[in-house]
Amino acid sequence: MKIEAILGLPEGLEVVSGDVADQEITLTLVSTQQKPSCPLCGNSASRVHSHYRRQLTDMSCAGRRVRFLLHLRKFFCDEKTCVRRIFTERLVPFIQPWARVTTRFFQAMEAIGLATSGMLGARLGKRLGMPASWMTFSAA
Repeated sequence: MKIEAILGLPEGLEVVSGDVADQEITLTLVSTQQKPSCPLCGNSASRVHSHYRRQLTDMSCAGRRVRFLLHLRKFFCDEKTCVRRIFTERLVPFIQPWARVTTRFFQAMEAIGLATSGMLGARLGKRLGMPASWMTFSAA
């Protein structure tokens, strides 16, 4: 079984390296999407504008925090009528645009916050390897 399937990564993401530290697992992921489409017009793109790196937090594993270093590309939208000229690859629903955590991590934090709120949520989050302040859990 591939590590991408074990981690529940969507199609189009590939693990290229990993590092296990004392309290953290860091995985480097690369997007392998063939022709991502523009989020506005839906036109598929092939011309790469640039590359960038994103850092995300995911669900903990074996009591260790999991961090993804995601290498993505920016593309040119060649559709003449589209107002967006450059766009980044989208990995929705796994990651929302501009998010710093995966969707499943956000949903877990939200569930803890709704069930416990405040200080109890912060203690439970820390125990589950998802540390956050009490304000994070009371705002969920």
